[in-house]
Amino acid sequence: MAVPVPRTYSASELVTSTILNADIRDVNNFQLEPPRCYAYRNADKSTTDSAWPVYDMDLELYDPYSTPAHSLVTNNSRLIAAEPGIFDCKVQAKWAASATGSRRMQLRKNAGGVQTNGTLLFDTAALPSTGNIGFVHGSVEVQLNASDYIEMFTFQTSGGALNVIGGSGETFLSFRWAAKL
Repeated sequence: MAVPVPRTYSASELVTSTILNADIRDVNNFQLEPPRCYAYRNADKSTTDSAWPVYDMDLELYDPYSTPAHSLVTNNSRLIAAEPGIFDCKVQAKWAASATGSRRMQLRKNAGGVQTNGTLLFDTAALPSTGNIGFVHGSVEVQLNASDYIEMFTFQTSGGALNVIGGSGETFLSFRWAAKL
């Protein structure tokens, strides 16, 4: 279902079930089921020191829209907008415990799996302390056209390989259509 377009009525217009369905039912259904997706990785992912890998995701908590935002197989690092609009994007990465170095995460639009491509939407960093698990997270509203997509990239400088922790509440990428352009 596309983003409903409000109708302008004329004074003498006859209201029919077709008009009511389009203007009331379809609008309500879209509001109850807007384009949205929550994707994550089932298992931990080892990340190389001082590299920016794209974070691929093999599971979803939800992706109910008629045009899915996420594929479990093809380009599974991407959440793709089916409708143009403003999207509320949430992103989080959790690293295994290490007291060394820093942790960073970027959210990029249309990057093609390459951290230096596309448009930077969000960049955040954290410094771990005394071996604690490192979290980096954030939320940003993003303007996307239909077929634009977002991807998450992770970065760490622990001095060696370090796992980004998998699981639905640990490391994830989500978005929800919030407003029309």
